[in-house]
Amino acid sequence: MRIPKYLLLAVMLLTAKLIPAQESPGPPKPPNPEERLQQLMTRLQREVKLNNGQQETVKNAFRDFFAGMEKMRGNKQPPPLPPPPVNKTQRDSLATLRDAKIKRVLSAGQYKQYLEIEKAIRPPMRPPVPPKNK
Repeated sequence: MRIPKYLLLAVMLLTAKLIPAQESPGPPKPPNPEERLQQLMTRLQREVKLNNGQQETVKNAFRDFFAGMEKMRGNKQPPPLPPPPVNKTQRDSLATLRDAKIKRVLSAGQYKQYLEIEKAIRPPMRPPVPPKNK
């Protein structure tokens, strides 16, 4: 009875040793602009209750914003933090343009709800890197 147990244990150990471990795929990739747009529109529709005209205008404003951000980033992944002043200025102007388009079609209450949602969906800021001691 002992021999089959030891034999089974030896086979299991050899099998476990010979099976290669799976490599981790790395950090998850952020959703593409169309997926982000769809998630955002679903949330805005659920919480702000946009009508069809408002929904189309908001969707176009965010599509333009996401396209501008993708063009600004290019192939750089992830963007450097904190962003250089030029990128921050461009990003702020894109966001201002987007918000102006959206504000024209929303009521005051809807716009206030939109601003709260927009703050919640922003990517979290990483803390600044401490300076190196010399």
